[in-house]
Amino acid sequence: MMQDVTALAHFLEALATVASSRGEAQRSAILLGSAEGSLRVVGPPV
Repeated sequence: MMQDVTALAHFLEALATVASSRGEAQRSAILLGSAEGSLRVVGPPV
């Protein structure tokens, strides 16, 4: 499960980068916040 959540967070970060490059700052911020929240659920890497 941890790998799935980590992969999801990286995917959300990639989507945030795309949104940012398209000038969609609010969408990018939401995606980055979602990515950070996902990583907080699984905790720091061991």
